[in-house]
Amino acid sequence: MNSVPDVFLDAVCFQLDRSDLECLKKTSTRWSSNAGAQNSKRRELKVFLDVNQEGSQVGIRIEDLKGNTLVSSAVQPKSDRFTLIEIGFGELQQFPEEKSMEYFKKKVVPVLRSLVFKCTFSCATVARPYHRKISDLICSALHGHSQLVNITSGNLGGKCPEFIEHQVALGHLKALSLRGDAWPEAVQASLKSFVQSPRFQSLNLRWSNLTVDFDMVSCVVERFLKGNFTKSGKLLMGKLSFPIHSLADLHVEEQGEYKEWRRFRQLPAWTSSGRRLNASYLPGKKGLRLYL
Repeated sequence: MNSVPDVFLDAVCFQLDRSDLECLKKTSTRWSSNAGAQNSKRRELKVFLDVNQEGSQVGIRIEDLKGNTLVSSAVQPKSDRFTLIEIGFGELQQFPEEKSMEYFKKKVVPVLRSLVFKCTFSCATVARPYHRKISDLICSALHGHSQLVNITSGNLGGKCPEFIEHQVALGHLKALSLRGDAWPEAVQASLKSFVQSPRFQSLNLRWSNLTVDFDMVSCVVERFLKGNFTKSGKLLMGKLSFPIHSLADLHVEEQGEYKEWRRFRQLPAWTSSGRRLNASYLPGKKGLRLYL
């Protein structure tokens, strides 16, 4: 172990969460000092982006978890991480830093891409047409990135739909919320594979033209019965592409005491190992919500 170079130890420590670093700090090895140094320098950052109507200037705001603002040139590649990227929220004049699009492409995007870690990507639901330029740029930069775990996005067109499909196919996403209209059929087709993913935690289609089909609901119920979901929360939301009364025939035995749900004009619930998966109407009975 003493022959392992420090650069290797630093590289490994950079990939670890704070909880893992804390464990390493308690060991009586060379890992201890490296883990301690990395943990003390670690900053988890959020970046907010916007673009002017001409697509020539990019507004940038970078914050740490305490809300402190820093300029892009102050980002430290050896210790900082980006855990949130937001596009299209706010007005350009509200951003403390403004760079040309060319500077942003050459200097900021490579750093941003290299420091994305367990990151949430959020793109404005009601975005303006000129947002597509920066959206396409970020989607290209993060196209094959394995560190995106949560995506919330409107449909900006351009590279956005294919980016969503590819991120689903990579299998690292945990949560996906899609909004807006005109999402293509290819995105709809990819959603079933998402709910089958071992990492799946949540899918929200409530505010989009995309729908929840029977196979998706069946998959979520079956995975619940197998004990796949350990955290409480909303698992699946959206408009249905099938008659809601079809739920009555889905794993009837596991509906237990709740199989008399029709007497009360409610939706069923399934029980497993002392836990319950509930189904309820979205407001106005315009869709379904499955939640723990």
